[in-house]
Amino acid sequence: LILKIIKKEKNVALIKFSIVDTGIGISKESLKTIFKRFTQADISTTRKYGGTGLGLTICEKLLEMMGSKLKVTSTEGKGSEFFFELSLLITDKNKVEITDKVVRDPDEFKKLMNKRILIAEDNSLNQKLIAAILTQEQIYYKIVNNGKEAIEELDKEHFDLILMDGQMPVMDGLEATKIIRNSQKDYKNIPIVALTASALIGDRQIFIDAGMNDYISKPIDIVELFEKILFYTSSEINKNKLKSEATPDNTSKPIADDKFKILNISDFEEKKKIFSKESYLNILNMLIDDFETKLDTISKFLESDELESLRHQTHSLKGIVTNFDTPIINDLCKKLDQFATDGNPELIKVTLDKLRALALKYKSEILEFMSSL
Repeated sequence: LILKIIKKEKNVALIKFSIVDTGIGISKESLKTIFKRFTQADISTTRKYGGTGLGLTICEKLLEMMGSKLKVTSTEGKGSEFFFELSLLITDKNKVEITDKVVRDPDEFKKLMNKRILIAEDNSLNQKLIAAILTQEQIYYKIVNNGKEAIEELDKEHFDLILMDGQMPVMDGLEATKIIRNSQKDYKNIPIVALTASALIGDRQIFIDAGMNDYISKPIDIVELFEKILFYTSSEINKNKLKSEATPDNTSKPIADDKFKILNISDFEEKKKIFSKESYLNILNMLIDDFETKLDTISKFLESDELESLRHQTHSLKGIVTNFDTPIINDLCKKLDQFATDGNPELIKVTLDKLRALALKYKSEILEFMSSL
């Protein structure tokens, strides 16, 4: 394994990863099909070394999701080199810890009280969550359902920051951002922070290219949300610059060991500290209703073979459930959204059936938790 820094700019490094061997090598003819599923360079390879022929396909897919590409060079009888390049953020642990302390400072929160935030988000549950968080800190906000409505609101009143969902009906966040940046209005340089369920390096670059300043991964981290609001509404020097320090949410929660429990109760308990009892009950009821409604809608689109509409619904479902730590449900919804993106009806149906099998228990555990509030 060889790692080499190809390029380094500010907080981002382009690193080349190479896997080099001195094995049997791959023929030029076999190189043409090496990344196809269930394919190996030589049929004798399977008999002699084993394997399914899926490894390279999986690696290639993972790298595509990260905005990279797997490549190979090989000489028969001498060996092969598989390599790829990734742009990775250089993080400063001490800087992150200091920032966290600043955001938690009550005096810093006071600076947010007179700020005006425009929220462009079509998911009703996410709207409720963000609204409850901002209301608690007495921050003025207005919610719209798509990019077109966001632009209309900017023409009516002043805002200090826009929280913009990437995927919305009528007009998505990327298109709305481009229109705002290309306008000659006073709000042309307003800071825009993307709200996204996708935190891959390639996706982040898409947001930046569209003119957004930063992004926040879903499920929304409250400290990160206030940190971004504080940064972009209080720094005249930095707020209109593209922020390159945006840190990806690399936390991947594992499937629970106890397969009979869907909810991570500690996460639900932690969120109880954020909301009033009435708000929290309302949010949890919406979680149950939206989950059931989305499953029904996805099923209908699957039956009528409306895959594009189905894909929008699976993305929305993923955005809803991942606001809470329910590992099994979250994992299945992410897979469902990926299968919808791939256009694979068979795997969509299998995953949908699994979610339906867990739906009653999911609802029961949430209701049980609600009864304890």
